[in-house]
Order: sequence, then structure tokens, then C-alpha cells
Amino acid sequence: YKEAEKAYEKANDWENVIRLNIQFLDGIEKAKDLLRNKCQTIVCAQMLAEYSEKSGNRKEAIEFLLMAGKKEEAFIIAQSHDEMDTYRNSISKYDDKNVDENLKISQFSERKNPWGKDAFHYARCDNFTKA
Repeated sequence: YKEAEKAYEKANDWENVIRLNIQFLDGIEKAKDLLRNKCQTIVCAQMLAEYSEKSGNRKEAIEFLLMAGKKEEAFIIAQSHDEMDTYRNSISKYDDKNVDENLKISQFSERKNPWGKDAFHYARCDNFTKA
């Protein structure tokens, strides 16, 4: 598999390099680095999200699901496993201007802690009364 990886690297076929590192080469850190820095495709983000979820790394699963555009799945994981800070930080990186997401985060935070971190996200929704 190492030779195949080298051939894919030479051809700049990063999706296959990532796939090989996840499935066969035990190179998960390399796969994450490639996703974050060279090949931010939905397919690669989904592969890493699945791997992270199976291995119990919810923080990275949330990040990669958001990169893959799977907001609802990421929100469900964050909500069920008390990882809303991870979701909040990741959504700010990948979809900062999304009013619906900011509102959803604010409403969730408001239920958990009425004077908590929700003000920032209400402000992002132009709901300054709530902020």
C-alpha cells in the first residue's frame, strides 16, 4: 500500500492518499493533515468523520461532519454528547454567517445556561434584543 500511496501522491490524488491512510496504512494523522491542508473535499471529510465517530473521537467527528456539510448529524452528536462548544467553534470556522445555525446554537445554549454563550450567536443572527 505504501507504493500505491507514493503513486497517488505523485499524481496529486489526495482523496486516494487519504483513503489509503485511513483504511490500510494506519496513517490517520496524515489523513487529517491532508484533509485540513490539501484536499478539503466532502468525500474526504465524510471518510474522516466516519472514522472519528467509530473510534469515539466525537470532537473530530463533529468537525469533519461540518466540513462535509452534514450539519444536522454534527449537531445531534454535539447535543447528545455535551460537545456544543466543539460544534460552536467548528461552525464558526466553516459556516460563520449561517443565521439558522447560530440561532440553533443560541437556543440550545439558552436552555442549558440562560446567561451563557448564546449572546454571541444571537448577535450573529441580528437578534440584539436576545443578545
